[in-house]
Amino acid sequence: MRLGYVPQSPVKSQDANLAVGPPLLPNIRWGEGIKNEVSLYAGAEKLFQLLVTAILAWLHIFSAISWLGGGLMFALVVGPGLAKLSPPSSGEFLVKVVPRVVRFFQITAGTTILFGVLFLYSYTKGDISDFLSFSTHFGLYLTIGLSLGLIAFLISEFVAVPIQLKAVRMIKEMQAAGQHQPPPDLPKTLKLAANLATLTVVLLILTSIFMVASGFY
Repeated sequence: MRLGYVPQSPVKSQDANLAVGPPLLPNIRWGEGIKNEVSLYAGAEKLFQLLVTAILAWLHIFSAISWLGGGLMFALVVGPGLAKLSPPSSGEFLVKVVPRVVRFFQITAGTTILFGVLFLYSYTKGDISDFLSFSTHFGLYLTIGLSLGLIAFLISEFVAVPIQLKAVRMIKEMQAAGQHQPPPDLPKTLKLAANLATLTVVLLILTSIFMVASGFY
């Protein structure tokens, strides 16, 4: 040991997060490093949450547009066009096209409801009490829109679809029997299916109106 050298012990800083070592060692803020790591993790988690919410929102919107757009196309274009065809031609079209159209509506309607519920849960983090409240314009319009959309889904899936498939079965039975005249119940069934499709489209339009209106409050 050199003469005149006195070992220095570590000095405790007044800052709890600052440990001051011997003179030859740098001062290190250990607490700040931990805080930065926690902050970085929280920021990544929040970014991931926002990304998931945005993806669910777009999937919900895309499904709803496909559902409403397909309904409008069928009600305003395909339906009136079928009325101008001969019974054999319209029957052949219905047998080949309607089952695919029904599957399309089942998929788009189901995904609209599914992604809508998941989006609302993700956006509110599971607490939807403030969003589905009649005390605010936002909650009122959103609740009405959700209710109308759910009613449209129930009518489409459990009322309109069975009737449309029933009409297809009647046409297939007519073709298998070699009949040229449609069964007496077929025109009524087709008319009822068309009216239910129109009702579903109207409900979806009203749903869109209330959903958009809720965004302004």
